[in-house]
Amino acid sequence: MSECQCRACLRGQTVDYGFGTMSADMTRMIVCGKCGNKRCPHATDHRNECTNSNEPGQSGSVYGPIDPEADRDTKTRDMFEEAR
Repeated sequence: MSECQCRACLRGQTVDYGFGTMSADMTRMIVCGKCGNKRCPHATDHRNECTNSNEPGQSGSVYGPIDPEADRDTKTRDMFEEAR
């Protein structure tokens, strides 16, 4: 396992559980090594600056910017609200 724990460095590495392997970036909560926020762009890739922020929609973060058209949870919620 690499020393850097950002999503970009963990992607492509695998963890063997004895019954199969999983991608290392899917086996843990990935947070910024500087500020501890999951939405910080530095948590996604160590080459990005740390913003010391957990705000959604940050450029460079795997959690944003948000595209409401691609947000399935929003579409599902809207579908249920329309059915009421």
